[in-house]
Amino acid sequence: MKQFFGKVFQAPWSGRTPIYSYIREQGDAVDGSLPDDEDFLTGSGIRWAAGAMDGVLGHHAALSGNTDDVRELVELLAKHSLKPRTSTRKALYSMVVSSNVGGLIDDVLDEARKHPGMQLQALFDEARWMVEHGTHRNVVKFGIALLGLFRNEQVKELLLTVGRHEEFTLYAAVAIQNGMEDSNEVLFELAKHVNGWGKINIVERLEPSSQKIKDWLLRHGCQNSIMNEYLACTCAMNGELHVALAGGQVDGELFDGATDIIQALLNGGPAEDIDDYEHAPQVVSDYVRLAGDMSSTAKHLSVLMGIRDFLEVDEGGEQWAERLSSGWTEEQRAGALEACQRLIAQYEWRSVVMKAVEAGDSLERYYGIRCARELGIAFRV
Repeated sequence: MKQFFGKVFQAPWSGRTPIYSYIREQGDAVDGSLPDDEDFLTGSGIRWAAGAMDGVLGHHAALSGNTDDVRELVELLAKHSLKPRTSTRKALYSMVVSSNVGGLIDDVLDEARKHPGMQLQALFDEARWMVEHGTHRNVVKFGIALLGLFRNEQVKELLLTVGRHEEFTLYAAVAIQNGMEDSNEVLFELAKHVNGWGKINIVERLEPSSQKIKDWLLRHGCQNSIMNEYLACTCAMNGELHVALAGGQVDGELFDGATDIIQALLNGGPAEDIDDYEHAPQVVSDYVRLAGDMSSTAKHLSVLMGIRDFLEVDEGGEQWAERLSSGWTEEQRAGALEACQRLIAQYEWRSVVMKAVEAGDSLERYYGIRCARELGIAFRV
């Protein structure tokens, strides 16, 4: 009987690992796992990557919450803030665990701001407790979001630490934006520690307020583990790629970054593509010009082939007629195409391509095989 009642009255976070402590102990080697994976993923037909559910729904679906759930949550928040007790914390915690936090949170924050009975210091303290001690991801997300209601420089390190895990980066980024005076610099610091949906969410919010940030966007901002296409146009525009490539020379990192950006713009979808990028004519022309001296890998060659195909396909058709009426000139198209064809035809590429085909690195081998087929080079798979 004692064992039964112990389970009934046990706090839902008791005997479990706090998520914040788990992330902090991982240091810079944060992986996609969380202590509540078993509970959270049980019965789910889809095993979402860290941050993927919020990222996909945020980019491709409208999020909305149930009005009654929002009202009930806010009332319980106000009650707990007025007189914090373990019983109301348990009730609040349990409600958040079972809620659709992504769909509810904006409405909850709006209502919490307006609620006349909300005690703000107690609310801040509870939000911090949720982030530091929550053992369920929904509770940690909810706490991070609540911290965004306040000036929160005093919890900067807390937000930077938990934000390194892609599952929480979006929430941390919004809280940082809403609560810190130097939010853009803090976001920039966090952006260097994430590579998936978290990076996508930060780069989309990052203001190009300094040359340092613009340089990073062009060299490292686009690459992510989800799809470079999500960030290519954002990095090209905010990093001012057309300005960076206009000079006589560029460094190798910039050329490689431009390679990734142009490749993603040519691929197109699910975000803006090459036809949405207003500086595409200048950037394509300058990239091909620079490639004469700087292209040296199968990936560079593959992108040159992609540019060639883009310039050739539908030549004289409706698509190019539209491009010629909105920024491109026939001189730019023909000049870049001729330069591409000349570069691709260079005999030296054959040894580069075969070396890539034989490489152990699967990505380099992919580019090698693609280029070998285009050039008609025989190889063994």
